[in-house]
Amino acid sequence: MSQAAWAEGIARALLEEPLPRRWAHSQGVAAAARALAPVLGRHTNIVTAAAWLHDIGYAPAVHGCGDDLFREFKPAARGLSDALTYCDMTTGPQGQPLTAEQRFAEISDRYGPDHVVTRALARSAPELAASAARISRKLGGRALVPRPAQVPALMGAC
Repeated sequence: MSQAAWAEGIARALLEEPLPRRWAHSQGVAAAARALAPVLGRHTNIVTAAAWLHDIGYAPAVHGCGDDLFREFKPAARGLSDALTYCDMTTGPQGQPLTAEQRFAEISDRYGPDHVVTRALARSAPELAASAARISRKLGGRALVPRPAQVPALMGAC
């Protein structure tokens, strides 16, 4: 079993029922990672696995494990981290493709101006945008082929 297939199973088990929007978003991020295969080459599988798992920290069953995860795993190389950031910052909550700018606005609108997520996004937006731009340059400035929303029935469910 590939790392990506293993990670998909873990993400499905943790997100699909309790957090269907996170699950839809994770499906879109994984699809974006697979679409980066021409840029990622042999690293496609590991970035796709990371894409499946990038939001499992929101799952009720995983809360409180952050310290263990940080001790267990080393940070990824910048190019791989950029790829995952690009995939996350160009995928909306239902798995739909967005520009990074649209994604920043969507997150800010969803959480509101005073929420800790919005404040953290405001501080990290320059680096997140730079990560997305580095991958965009590797794609020759073109966007990925638009990905359909992975779970269209969820569009108004949450």
